[in-house]
Amino acid sequence: MEDESFRDMCQSFYAAGGGRGKAPQSTRRGLLKMIDAEFECFLTFTKHLGRIMIEYSLSNPFAQLMDDGASLTNHHKCLAIGMEFIDPHLEQNFAICLGMMRITDGCNITTETVLRKCVRRTFGTSHSVEELFHSRMMCKMFINNSKS
Repeated sequence: MEDESFRDMCQSFYAAGGGRGKAPQSTRRGLLKMIDAEFECFLTFTKHLGRIMIEYSLSNPFAQLMDDGASLTNHHKCLAIGMEFIDPHLEQNFAICLGMMRITDGCNITTETVLRKCVRRTFGTSHSVEELFHSRMMCKMFINNSKS
């Protein structure tokens, strides 16, 4: 938000879209509040989606859970968690990112704990991982970047 080039770009887009005068600019705090509000809308949607799909599938698991771990350049370990399912009305495959979470290590217990926490946060506590997901695809790639 403090970058002058970024503000100039926003001004250009604002003017190209028909805006007059100075483009409205949000503060860092305002932007974070907007992102938090959008994330809450996403959580509401996914809880509703879970209820609909459980009903449609007659209480059978309806999606595939995906996770992938990686060590970032700054040596932080992260776990990306997503799901994939087929919408019965649109007959299309959808992949949704459920979260990108930092983890302390790449061991199975840590990964499983973080994954279950993410699913609980996303879908609420009314359904377990086993009730929602019929399978799991995982790929973990943690690199030890320490200098010996």
